[in-house]
Amino acid sequence: MNVNVNGRGLNLLGRVLMGGAVCHGLMPATFSAELAGRRVVDSRGDLLGVVADLLIDSTSGNVLGLLLDLDAGLDAGLLPWPVHGTHLLVPTDEVAAIDEDIHLLR
Repeated sequence: MNVNVNGRGLNLLGRVLMGGAVCHGLMPATFSAELAGRRVVDSRGDLLGVVADLLIDSTSGNVLGLLLDLDAGLDAGLLPWPVHGTHLLVPTDEVAAIDEDIHLLR
């Protein structure tokens, strides 16, 4: 699926990448199989949801964001990130660390 964000053509690629560590800013598009279904927690350790898909820049191949299936009972409208379809779009610069969970900065 293609989307347009800030005038740039982007692709949504589900479950096509493979293992790596997070850096600040853009993450290289080299790891999605390991991220699909992984839990995403906020800075307090509260569960936000699980990774459903990734937002990929079709020109550079960089991962720009994580598309999350929200945990039951959470209202996406109360969170600081935009909604894309039925998913919450969390930019990669919000990611603090990845281990068994994906930890966000806030």
